[in-house]
Amino acid sequence: MHKATRDKEKIFKLANQKNAMTKKGMVEVVAIILLLLVAVALVGVAFVWFKGLQSNIQSGVETQSQKTIESFNIDLKIFNTIYEAGELTLWLKNDGTTIVTITGESLLNIKDFNNKEICTEKIKDLTKDIVSINPGASEKIVANVKDKCQLSQGSYIVLVGFQDGSASGSFNIA
Repeated sequence: MHKATRDKEKIFKLANQKNAMTKKGMVEVVAIILLLLVAVALVGVAFVWFKGLQSNIQSGVETQSQKTIESFNIDLKIFNTIYEAGELTLWLKNDGTTIVTITGESLLNIKDFNNKEICTEKIKDLTKDIVSINPGASEKIVANVKDKCQLSQGSYIVLVGFQDGSASGSFNIA
């Protein structure tokens, strides 16, 4: 063969090898770019998810904090108590800043002055009076304790327990 032909063949082989090497390098560069794009996308998704999670947690904490603050502003007092013919009438006053609700699940507890428990009953077992007392307002509950509490002549302490606190007072049976 002629030397010029051999030189052309060598040049052609070298050009093909160089071209193949360039294509092989391009595949690696494209693969790295794709991996970087996937990583950036995953970081973006994680950021959005964590930001939403943080927002939900923060709003939950704010709500619970507000409820806790409101529960510290409860000031319910029994300002008058009368026992007559088996019925105990309680006048309650809300001096706090939040509404107080006495539900059927609230408890009425009566003790003697020696702190001996006479009876503890759910309000729903003693009365149909379920009351919500607005701040600054007063309400009356009439509880039929005749069948549930064995009371005789003497002085007693009465305690009304509700979800966020309690109120106490006293009464006498002559």
